[in-house]
Amino acid sequence: MLSEEKPNPEQFRESCERLVQFVHDVKEHYPADPERVFFLGFSMGAVMSYAFALTHPQEVSGVVAHSGYVPEDTSLVFGWEKLKGKGFFIAHGTQDPVIGIQSARRAKALLEKTEADVTYREYPIPHSMSEESVGDFSLWLRKRIQGVS
Repeated sequence: MLSEEKPNPEQFRESCERLVQFVHDVKEHYPADPERVFFLGFSMGAVMSYAFALTHPQEVSGVVAHSGYVPEDTSLVFGWEKLKGKGFFIAHGTQDPVIGIQSARRAKALLEKTEADVTYREYPIPHSMSEESVGDFSLWLRKRIQGVS
């Protein structure tokens, strides 16, 4: 199961650094509202979304993490105490053979210990998105974006 494997430390660190640089470049060179930065990731994209949001919480408003996991066993230093008001929508399939449902439940448990605003949903699907999950997180995201001033 992928969730039990650790990412290659060097590649993961480099990917995280590149993601941080990308976000900074977007904020600097595009008319992006820095108060409305949301990440949406599926599978490893969810892992990277968690990684960015947990290491740079001041730079994001929220995360939709679908079928991923919090990369706990890495060299990343998380700012758990800085998550007040940050939105997290965690979605996962109960029949996921790639990243088991326990990874989503673990993410939920970790985030609920903080002051983050956590929404959690399980769906009877494998390692995929369903029409229902996309509809749910789309509505959540729309409300979060409209609620950010």
